[in-house]
Amino acid sequence: MAPWLAPQVRDVAVAVVFALSYFVFAAGRLPGTQIRRSAMAVIGAAMIFLLGALPARAAIAAVDFPTLVLLFAMMIIAAALHRAGFFDWIVAIIVARVKPGQLLPAVIFTAGILSAFLVNDVVCLVLAPLVLQIAKAMRRDPVAYLLALATASNIGGLATITGNPQDMLIASVSGIGYRAYLVHLAPVAIAGLFVDWAFIQWLERPMGLEPAPASAGGAGLPRAAGVMAGTGHSSTAALAAPAAPADASAVSPAASRAALDRGADRAAPAPAALPHPAPENPFPALAPDHQITRRLPRHFDRGMLPALVIVALVLAGFLLGIPPAVAAISGAALLLISRRRDAGELYRQVDWSLLLLFIGLFLIIAGAEQAHLLGWLAGWAESPLLRHAALFTGFVALLSNLVSNVPAVMLLRAPVAHVLHSSRDWLLLAAASTLGGNLTITGSIANFIVVEGARPAANIGFWRYLRVGAPIAIATLVLAVILLHFGL
Repeated sequence: MAPWLAPQVRDVAVAVVFALSYFVFAAGRLPGTQIRRSAMAVIGAAMIFLLGALPARAAIAAVDFPTLVLLFAMMIIAAALHRAGFFDWIVAIIVARVKPGQLLPAVIFTAGILSAFLVNDVVCLVLAPLVLQIAKAMRRDPVAYLLALATASNIGGLATITGNPQDMLIASVSGIGYRAYLVHLAPVAIAGLFVDWAFIQWLERPMGLEPAPASAGGAGLPRAAGVMAGTGHSSTAALAAPAAPADASAVSPAASRAALDRGADRAAPAPAALPHPAPENPFPALAPDHQITRRLPRHFDRGMLPALVIVALVLAGFLLGIPPAVAAISGAALLLISRRRDAGELYRQVDWSLLLLFIGLFLIIAGAEQAHLLGWLAGWAESPLLRHAALFTGFVALLSNLVSNVPAVMLLRAPVAHVLHSSRDWLLLAAASTLGGNLTITGSIANFIVVEGARPAANIGFWRYLRVGAPIAIATLVLAVILLHFGL
């Protein structure tokens, strides 16, 4: 506490902390330091306490625990599915049955559907290296498919409460149930995936579908030759990136957060590797040498059955109206029960930095509200202009690309709470922040995970992403306004 500070001085100090925090959220890093988004959220929250701007009880009340519990539980569920081999099985199906010309829609709809039921950030974290390898094995330039993964995961994640962090927060604040969310936003997401496919097919065909350069290790390979053959060496050879050294494709949640935080450097030359690689790779399928080191499963593995049954029960709980946080944490608790595996394997796949980012944001914004700093935003939200669905959608989308969609929704949730009078208004906020996240790399955490995790094997710069992301974002936002606001 800081009893020696006059209230006016304290409010000014809180304003500085708030402005500095959101500057880092927008820039990706505090210039001249290694303080990035998650670290700034923790530092900002600590400063709010140090200045005495937020009493302990108010701080506890400011944290939306159902959102945190739901986010943590969905990370555990996704980690359990990964450990059971579920994602390997999905990739094996794609490799075995999809022709090179069908790879783009396969990536889009696989990423979209998985992101609808799992957190899209986790889906991108797991699938990005695999998509990169499959594209190389099929002699395709991987950029189009990586762009498809990022954009489709954002679009598909809109379909349900559990698809992305900001949807979880909006559902918690608005009280919209899982079924209502699904009924209203799943059609937007499904139509959006087709829009995504059309634009990427049109814009990326000249570059995204050219054969990759031949190399000694993979030049003459047929499509994914040997992947299903049964020998570890042939599977590895088929999916190896041509002449690719150890690189950033093996990413842990900690490494993905480092990638997210390097948003300020997106236009700089690509580094050789992420600056702080994880000491241990928690995803055994994603080896540091850019190869799949274990054989992909030929058929459904019965070992996946318990995890899939529990996940099905969790989804049934969502649909039956059980509070999402309760249903998810119950399923996560069941998945932690094992006689053979240590639960620590799942904990290592939890993105603790994202959870800290959420907690820090809750406290920073609560401190700003205590200092009466957000009154201007409430007044702006009440502006007649922003009551127009299209203008409101555009405002939210632009703010989401300025500071990323999670901090944007965190900032807006209190000021707009008394302005958004219907569930349809809240759903429009969800659609604008989520679909608007496809506009630029900075718009979504998932974008950073894909773009930074693919370097240096595939370089996607800011303008390359904008060329594809902008029309997709604009088209899907228009679609969302039409379907949600006009009820078509």
